Amino acid sequence: DLQNVPWNVVVDSIDPESAWKRFKDILFRHVNLHIPKVTVKRSFSAPWFDSDCYVAYRSKERAHKKFKQENSLSNELKRDHTRREFQNMCNRKMRDNLYNSDDPALITKKFWSHVKANSKSCRLPECMHLKAVRRSRPADKAKLFNDFFCDQFSSASNYDIDFDWTNDQHYNVE
Repeated sequence: DLQNVPWNVVVDSIDPESAWKRFKDILFRHVNLHIPKVTVKRSFSAPWFDSDCYVAYRSKERAHKKFKQENSLSNELKRDHTRREFQNMCNRKMRDNLYNSDDPALITKKFWSHVKANSKSCRLPECMHLKAVRRSRPADKAKLFNDFFCDQFSSASNYDIDFDWTNDQHYNVE
């Protein structure tokens, strides 16, 4: 279709702004006609939910639909089995995604992905607590998170080692 557009008539002998607008209109009209669109239903999708999980999900849904149509014991057992398989696969993929990574920098992203996937909301709760401390103001909640992560990932070092850098040819520190 783009080959049949008379481009010399569309963009010649007009100012560049108008030519650009016409070009975009024609291009996007053809894009909308010929390129399929995918509708994203939600803004967050779990990073571990891949094609295997989707196949298990579809199998679970088909078994559930068949059970609702024909209420038999074999259909009920198949529905329960596919449901359990789907849950086990998602749990395994989530664990693998969270814990089997060689990149330690991904822990923050994976932590928040885990929190989002296991909560019904993408917001923090109104009141949070750590040990015996309860906080409800955003700044106080941020401090609680900071305290928690400091406890998890840092500890004070008590090394008393004297380094002598005077004869180091590789790292000349003056």
